[in-house]
Amino acid sequence: MKRISDKTDCTIQVKAILKDGKYVGKVISHYSKNGVCTVELYDNCNLLHAGKAGGYGYDKFTCALSGAKFHDLELVDNCQVKIEHKDGSYSHKKAGLDLLYEHGYQIICLI
Repeated sequence: MKRISDKTDCTIQVKAILKDGKYVGKVISHYSKNGVCTVELYDNCNLLHAGKAGGYGYDKFTCALSGAKFHDLELVDNCQVKIEHKDGSYSHKKAGLDLLYEHGYQIICLI
């Protein structure tokens, strides 16, 4: 897959991930003219995950992040948030970057 930094036909967004006010990672997203969202998740300078999602009518950014692991947290898309327990009860897991918010991370949109 071509790196986002090599693309020219796009809208790019960069979000910094902070923990206790310190930089711990970033998410770079690219929306192409044909509606495909590509994301790259970094832990400091290391690429942890690259994903793509296309189509219409759903949250492509969160879907493209689905399956990524960041500091032992597995990011899921909006379809994977309902968890059934053995006793028949349900709980809900936050999707995408909302899971990081729930665990005390701050997300700052840079561009």
